[in-house]
Amino acid sequence: MQELFEHFGFKAAWSTFLSCFAWALGGLDVAVLALFILYAVDFALGLHLAWVSSSLSAAKARKGMAKFVLYVIVIACAHMLDLAMARSFPFLANYVRDCMVMFVAINEFLSVCTHLAAMGLRVPEGLQVRLRTYRDTAVDSGGMVSIRPFGSFSDAPTQPSEHPQPRQPSPAQFDELGGGR
Repeated sequence: MQELFEHFGFKAAWSTFLSCFAWALGGLDVAVLALFILYAVDFALGLHLAWVSSSLSAAKARKGMAKFVLYVIVIACAHMLDLAMARSFPFLANYVRDCMVMFVAINEFLSVCTHLAAMGLRVPEGLQVRLRTYRDTAVDSGGMVSIRPFGSFSDAPTQPSEHPQPRQPSPAQFDELGGGR
């Protein structure tokens, strides 16, 4: 019983911090937990590749950690936007946060695929193209709409996407991607 109350102040402060952190992210649901796993795998694979190629860099590690922190801040801001809109637009509950989590998860998964390809493992190119297309476009009721990068809010037409629009795979490609199982 004595061990339970050792360092009680530290334990209380740490649990309070983690509770506030979870609340700021909109809760620790499956999507956020999967995102954190993707973060960890991406960081571990990047560290492994740097180790193998003898190109470990503290600057690159700091850049990766800064990216993680900024993504967490953006997800927290998206959750705050959801809270601000909850009263006026109750039908939009958690959509901004969930879309942000999905966007970041797709980015992290694409990074993991890139690391795996650099390690010599085969990663289906069709999957990567499809995920890049999802990441780079938004869906509205009329179909696919290109998202313009920051600073391009003029009425000028956007440049065509560098990624081709996905097409339906042939039955052989479908089986190759694991869809026929």
